[in-house]
Parts: sequence; C-alpha cells; structure tokens
Amino acid sequence: MDLDEQTNRYRFLIRDRDGKSGATFDEVFATAGIEVIKSPPHTPRANCFIERWAVACAKSAPTHLLIHHEQHARAWSAST
Repeated sequence: MDLDEQTNRYRFLIRDRDGKSGATFDEVFATAGIEVIKSPPHTPRANCFIERWAVACAKSAPTHLLIHHEQHARAWSAST
C-alpha cells in the first residue's frame, strides 16, 4: 500500500514545526491533494495526541524489540 492508494481517505495532515520535516515533506502530501497544517509555534498541547503517542513509543520501544536472528541481535546490542 502506498500514498497514492490512500489519498482519497485523507484531507489534512497536522504536523509540528520540527525542522526534520521541511518543504520537501510538505510537497509530497500537497501533490497527493492533502493539505498540510502546521501546529502553532511553542504549543505542545495543540497536537497533544501525537505528543503523548510519541512519548509512549519512545518509552516502550526498547522493551518491545523483535529479534529476527543472531546477526540482528548482535547489531542491536552493539548500537546500544
């Protein structure tokens, strides 16, 4: 499944003003017909659902790691 198959389901993308997602990121969605709406500056409560979800993911990610094989386990343990 790619973005082209899903564009008719979404009209808006709400995102924060993080520098990781710049103009190129917005263009991808704009060409698909999705309007990108940026949250107001310095207002973490404006997008509180994703903020809470992101914190929950960050806290639980290391405890829910699926190791595929020995090489994967060694690579993961070397990076931590």
